[in-house]
Amino acid sequence: MTTYSEIYDYLPASWVTAVFLLATIGIIGAVFFYTVSPGANVMVSLRLCSIRSDQIERIECAFSVVRSELVRKGVTSGMNAFVMANKMYQNRLDVDCHAAVHRVGDMAYYDLFKNDPEFSHYEFPRETTMCGRGFYHGFFEHLIQDNPRPEFIVHTCNYFKSVEQEYLQKVSSTCFHAAGHGLIRATAEKVPRSSWGNPTSFVDPSLRSCELMIGVTESEKRLCQTGVMSIFIQMNRYENYGFSKKTAFETCDSLVTSQRETCYRMSSLMVAQFEGDYKRTWSICNRAAPALQRACIIYIPIGLFTNGVNPISYQTALDFCSAVAATNAQYASLCYEHLGYTLTSEYVEPSYRPDCVLFPTQYRDFCISPDPDFSTTR
Repeated sequence: MTTYSEIYDYLPASWVTAVFLLATIGIIGAVFFYTVSPGANVMVSLRLCSIRSDQIERIECAFSVVRSELVRKGVTSGMNAFVMANKMYQNRLDVDCHAAVHRVGDMAYYDLFKNDPEFSHYEFPRETTMCGRGFYHGFFEHLIQDNPRPEFIVHTCNYFKSVEQEYLQKVSSTCFHAAGHGLIRATAEKVPRSSWGNPTSFVDPSLRSCELMIGVTESEKRLCQTGVMSIFIQMNRYENYGFSKKTAFETCDSLVTSQRETCYRMSSLMVAQFEGDYKRTWSICNRAAPALQRACIIYIPIGLFTNGVNPISYQTALDFCSAVAATNAQYASLCYEHLGYTLTSEYVEPSYRPDCVLFPTQYRDFCISPDPDFSTTR
């Protein structure tokens, strides 16, 4: 039998050289593929996930790839893997992109920050602010759930006000809102079963903690309160802790009058976020008290942009303001002004730049030069 060495002996020198060169190129190519192009192995892993037969298994596999990158290489690599996965799965890793990247924030807290909570030890790339800053909603929610003290919230959220990157400075607002998530979850852990289903037992202690934050603005307190309400609405929606399933606004109407405006704000955002149904939301709000109407006008655009600024969200938000102008003209200016502010707040990626010409002429300046100090408390 002819051996490989005998074949090698009979090959012309030029052939030997050619084979050697091809092998060398192959090795160099492989090294480049997995080192110089660090996302290549992630993409291969995600493609292996995508061939699984069961949809839930495919998604869980994709998140396991993201988690592996997060744990081994840090937040930047983890977010890069998430962006790849989210694009591959066409924004269907969860009910929406915000919920999906929220899960990455959950993992970041439990797998990284819980053991080493020093923020300066980590990089926070721009991608962490995508889809309504869902990453920070997840991360801060669990951080505050484990540390539900007003002074800890203030110290934590203020950290981001002094960072160099402008896109991260806005994270402090998200922090105060997500702190409300954490507060009501921490409260729920202590509520006895005999008090389940009682809104006061869950909402009041959490809102009180928001009020006890010292050295913060009224806007930051309100953000904390809306965070409390959003989780309270979810508790009702999913029938947790003895609550019965209601529509978002019915849940709000079960609260005392002084708490309803904050609840309506979050109801508006969540219905717009999960259902994109601003028409039904606005029809309810338009029949409510003036303060509740304003709550809807301010927060529906935020909900519509939770999955990012894109042509569909932008046009839907414009249609919403047009509906407001047609049914309650006194709030038209407020709607378009807040839409312009929301664009600046949510706009991250350069892939889509909103066309201000689509704004009605009399409100176009709200898009061209939005007020950076415009506040949701107005």
